[in-house]
Amino acid sequence: MATHYIISLYEEGSQTLRHYSKICSQVRTLAIAQGLVVLGASAYLTKDGLYNLSLPIIVFGLLLTGVLWAMHENYYKHFHEILDRVIEIETKLFELTEIKGIWSMYIHAKRNRTNIITRNFVLHYGAFVLLLLSFLSLLGFNVFFYLSA
Repeated sequence: MATHYIISLYEEGSQTLRHYSKICSQVRTLAIAQGLVVLGASAYLTKDGLYNLSLPIIVFGLLLTGVLWAMHENYYKHFHEILDRVIEIETKLFELTEIKGIWSMYIHAKRNRTNIITRNFVLHYGAFVLLLLSFLSLLGFNVFFYLSA
């Protein structure tokens, strides 16, 4: 009976991990899409010299990027908390055999693949940092031309 309960916890944890993995990917995709739209609109307005309209769009883009980053961080941390629990359950399920569970193999492969800090940073924060730098560059450009006009 206890084994059945552990297996059901393992299955539920695995489904939750898949869900959070998909959400993290979708938030990164959403951040890139919103960045392209906001940067495009702001660049178009800047090209026409409408700095008064472009500046609020850039500020909005910065705020929205911050919100998406915070959501991504929350999902990412929750994913790893659940992953730790699922690996504990896997250890109990497979302790009498030499078989490693799928999530144990996943975390082992992930650690080997992302052992370089720079690569891990780019994979985790790349989209958000790129948007932040783009928005700040466009903001500086707008402020410079707004003040010089």
